[in-house]
Amino acid sequence: MRIFTLNTLDDNKYKPLGLVRGTIVHSVSFFRDILGNLTGLLGGKNSAINQKIDDVYAEAISQLEEYTQKKYPSATAIAGVEISLTEMREFIICVATGTAVIESVNKPNPAPILKPMPQVRLPPVTNGGRKRKTKRTSHKSHKSRKHRK
Repeated sequence: MRIFTLNTLDDNKYKPLGLVRGTIVHSVSFFRDILGNLTGLLGGKNSAINQKIDDVYAEAISQLEEYTQKKYPSATAIAGVEISLTEMREFIICVATGTAVIESVNKPNPAPILKPMPQVRLPPVTNGGRKRKTKRTSHKSHKSRKHRK
C-alpha cells in the first residue's frame, strides 16, 4: 500500500474513501527511563529512547495500514498522512491519520457535453374554431350607450 503525505491529489486519479487512523501506546520501561534521565543530566544522545521512538513510529504506520485494509479493503493508498508523537510520563503515544483512497488506472471519461434543448413552438390555443368575444371598453358611461340606440 502506498502512503502519501500530500494533502491534495488529482481528483481524476484518486477517489477518497474515508478517514483512517493508526494508534499505538507504548510504555517506557523503568530502565530506559532511568537511562534517559542520566543521559539528560550528563548530556549526550540517548539511543535507547531514540530506538523506542523509532519503533513506536513504525508500529503506528503499520497499524494505519492494517486499519485501512480492514475498514476499506478496496483502498490502494493512504493520502494526507500525518503522524503525531506525544510523551506523557512513562508513555509514548503515536497517532497516524490519513485518508484511504483508490488509485484509478484509467482516467474517467469526461462528462458529456450537454447540448441545449431545441425550443419547441406550440400552436396557439383555440376554442373550437369559434371567434372569441372581446369586451369593448369605452370612456363614456353606461347611460350614454343606452341612449345611442
